[in-house]
Amino acid sequence: MTGATGRNIARRLLLPLLAVAASAAAQFDEPLPPEEAFPLIAFAEAGSVVVSFQVPDGYYLYRHRFGFESLTDGIVLGVPELPEGRPHVDEFFGAVEIFRGDFQIRIPYRRSGTMDEMRVRLELQGCADIGYCYLPVSWEKRVRLASGE
Repeated sequence: MTGATGRNIARRLLLPLLAVAASAAAQFDEPLPPEEAFPLIAFAEAGSVVVSFQVPDGYYLYRHRFGFESLTDGIVLGVPELPEGRPHVDEFFGAVEIFRGDFQIRIPYRRSGTMDEMRVRLELQGCADIGYCYLPVSWEKRVRLASGE
């Protein structure tokens, strides 16, 4: 096999491999949908709604972009108790705090009735480390309340 023929064969084999690798890299750089990037569960515990997050590696949430609202008449939410975030310098918001990984937010509530369930609206915003930032997201969650609270 001559040098030119060997290079041609190598090119023919290498180009499809590079195309597959580029396609895989493009798929890897696609951000997750918000519900997968910022998975959460909400539950009631001792007079508080607890929102528990498990943010995957490569994603984060802005501390200052959280909002919570009761959508149930007779239930009023108190001031959310957020953990301390990590310092982060953001090109859009400047110096901020962010959350990564597992964390919880507690929101005390008062109810004036015997309802056993409430609806809560959560608002949040975050980014992926690949340079993609999500628009603010709003989700509604149903939370079952203990009868003796």
